[in-house]
Amino acid sequence: MHRTRPQHRSPPRPGVVRLGEEHARRHADVWREPVAVAAVRASVDELTRALLCEVRSSLGRQLDDAVPVLILRGGLLMREACQHILGDRPWGFVSTAPRSRGEPARIRCCDVPLPTGPLLLMDPVVNSGQTIVATTEYLTNRIASLSTHRLAVVSIFLSERGENKIRRSYPDMDLFTVYDRLPVRENGWIAGVDFDAGEYAMGGEAFRIG
Repeated sequence: MHRTRPQHRSPPRPGVVRLGEEHARRHADVWREPVAVAAVRASVDELTRALLCEVRSSLGRQLDDAVPVLILRGGLLMREACQHILGDRPWGFVSTAPRSRGEPARIRCCDVPLPTGPLLLMDPVVNSGQTIVATTEYLTNRIASLSTHRLAVVSIFLSERGENKIRRSYPDMDLFTVYDRLPVRENGWIAGVDFDAGEYAMGGEAFRIG
């Protein structure tokens, strides 16, 4: 099957911070089939570290109090990079209930410390954008002091429809990414990203009980 490499050709846009082209080019071959679990984990780790450095440049001292929130399951791929760049600090996670294609995202479990600084929503693949929007709505409804300008998305792959979904609901949220404005194929997968980040975070594809 022919695969399209992830690209990000769009011009810069307000609120979107994109990693340099050299990172995108160096990792482009990793996403070709067959995609090895070890290769994906290593590439996501390196790109997440680079993205967090961009976050540091953008947020400055605010990053000292930032709380990483892993969007499960795929966000687990970014955990080691968070530890390396941000060091020991409280962090949280959010998981959504399984759903069929087209159904809205519903938060199943949330464990997020009360933040004193920005929340970094960590998800390597943002496709429909529904999980990010549902997470943001869930957190802002429960934390009175939390406004969306203190939330940021950190993602390797950001689809065009995902960005549009987030922007319609939360236009002032910052998005840090490597590959952006990615198209989505008819089967619902982002073009050029033919792996399930959640499965790879758990060691690879398998039949699971849940």
